[in-house]
Amino acid sequence: MRNQKTLKFVFSSLFVLLLFSFTLKSDRIQAPENEIFSSFLQTVCDQYVTEVDNASLLKKAMQSICSSLDQYTAFYDSLETIKRAEHWKGLQYCGIGVNLFNDNGLVVVDGVTENGPADIAGIIPGDIITSVGGKEVAALSFSETMNLLRGDSGIGVKVNVNRGNELLHFDIERTPLYSPAIEYAGFPEKGLFYIRLSHFLQGSADSLRNCIAVARKTAKIDSIVIDLRANSGGLVQEAVDVLSMFLPTGTRVCETRGRYPWSNTSYQTKNESPDTVTPLFLITDGKTISAAEIFAGAIQDLDRGLIFGTSTFGKGIVQGTRFLAHGASLYLTVAHYYTPSDRCIHRTSMQDQDKQKVFYTKKGRVVKAGGGVFPDIQVDEGKTIPEIQYLQQSRAFFRYAVVLARQPDNYKNPGDVLITNQQVDQFLKFLTTDKQAVFSSDHSSLMSTFNNMEPGNRKLLQPEFDKMEQKIRREAIKALSGNKQQLKNAIGAELVRQLFHESGRIGYMIFDEPYVRKIAIIRK
Repeated sequence: MRNQKTLKFVFSSLFVLLLFSFTLKSDRIQAPENEIFSSFLQTVCDQYVTEVDNASLLKKAMQSICSSLDQYTAFYDSLETIKRAEHWKGLQYCGIGVNLFNDNGLVVVDGVTENGPADIAGIIPGDIITSVGGKEVAALSFSETMNLLRGDSGIGVKVNVNRGNELLHFDIERTPLYSPAIEYAGFPEKGLFYIRLSHFLQGSADSLRNCIAVARKTAKIDSIVIDLRANSGGLVQEAVDVLSMFLPTGTRVCETRGRYPWSNTSYQTKNESPDTVTPLFLITDGKTISAAEIFAGAIQDLDRGLIFGTSTFGKGIVQGTRFLAHGASLYLTVAHYYTPSDRCIHRTSMQDQDKQKVFYTKKGRVVKAGGGVFPDIQVDEGKTIPEIQYLQQSRAFFRYAVVLARQPDNYKNPGDVLITNQQVDQFLKFLTTDKQAVFSSDHSSLMSTFNNMEPGNRKLLQPEFDKMEQKIRREAIKALSGNKQQLKNAIGAELVRQLFHESGRIGYMIFDEPYVRKIAIIRK
């Protein structure tokens, strides 16, 4: 009986999906195919060797259909649909606001959400969580620990941590945690206002508008830099609302074009008093995606500003949420985006076609096509030596910064952090005993190979391994000692992040940003 009821749900859901998918061309619904699928599913459910979870089977079938279309089209059940609605508002989750990582079985705090519950309570990076809600972390998986820290808003949870030799107890109330649109805003130099914009979700335009308004009350703004690196995109209307701040009212900033008339839309700016004068500079990279690309493409095509950095991701397709039966939804690709110069910025489906065309900005500049938005000006960022990159990946800077952060230095703001030569030398000494530090791919391979050996073989080869490992370590430390400025930057950035959160780190590094330095020169 349960199977029959579930199958009715399965078939009704499938019918809704098929009806939606083919309603515009009903001649594509072929009775034989429907009958084949129905008999196929019925046979699997009735005769498979073990009992089949019919609802799960259908969900996988629909997910498979979506993935066969493109990487963005997706099916969501009712709970997932609710969570996605929260996502568009910037809601990450309800919890205490900690980022964790698994360190050989230990659950370590990597960072805390600025002004979040854990931050206010006093949890800091480097703390090791030992129990949550009375349950010992040692007996839990990492994901189980994460789930225990999350829960309904307003409900408290007891968290115990080890900090050095101390065992600390916290009683923290969970709260909704939202991703801020503005990660950082400030003046790298007089008149140059820099903003790190992280997404285009609901309220992003209002956040940016308020941010600039507040800054204008405190200082004169000669130029504005909007950093879109790693901007995850979001809602096209939010991008249009931000464009409305900088372009004349009624300016066409993008179009959508699809197979059917209802998918063709033109977006115009709407703002009675836009700022069309202040010089505008954007910074992009390969993680600038979707709505952020629409914003960047319009600014470039309409010659409202210059783009620095590297080409964007190239996601120029329109997805719409279509609500199905029982609270489920389908996130379906229905059109492509086109910038004002008539470029399609989607990297896969249109790039070969568009590479053969020439596109012009409003003032007649030639702009590239072929997927993504290409920068107007590229800047040599300088190369970080490989040893530093591997040390960052193996969290050596994190571990050393934990030591520095707990010393009684009087750091009141990020500008107080000044890494000395003595601290660099101490870090190099720290690396001689930090067994978790990795310096190169060869070093990583050596450690992985040795650690995966049988215990008897490890014991036999331990002396030889130690010799090889120490040789790699000595050579790497020697290379590092000749790059003290890069070490100062890496140590300082991590220390500031632990003391003053990610916003502090961005502000600390902004003065040495190659793109910002180049913009500062060009604007003069």
